[in-house]
Amino acid sequence: MTRAYEFAVVLNPELSDAELERLRRSIETLIEKNEGKVINEDIWGRKPTAYKLRGHKEGFYAFYDIEMTAQNVFTFDQAVKLTEGVLRHLITIKEE
Repeated sequence: MTRAYEFAVVLNPELSDAELERLRRSIETLIEKNEGKVINEDIWGRKPTAYKLRGHKEGFYAFYDIEMTAQNVFTFDQAVKLTEGVLRHLITIKEE
């Protein structure tokens, strides 16, 4: 059974625009590999952070509404943790 989730990710702002786009596409591919579906994406771009994230004072912010099974969310979360260029991420159940 799939559920709706919100996925927020902060990427390394020192990456070039092409590298950021490639990283975003690889994250979307990870979602699809885990039998998920991107419903909506909201790209904020480079913004300052409230505090330093791994030595960076800003990050590239992207937010996704996704649908995925609970087991696949766990697998997806583990894969994102190992993805180079991701400073921070959060997956939450989306309230209806």
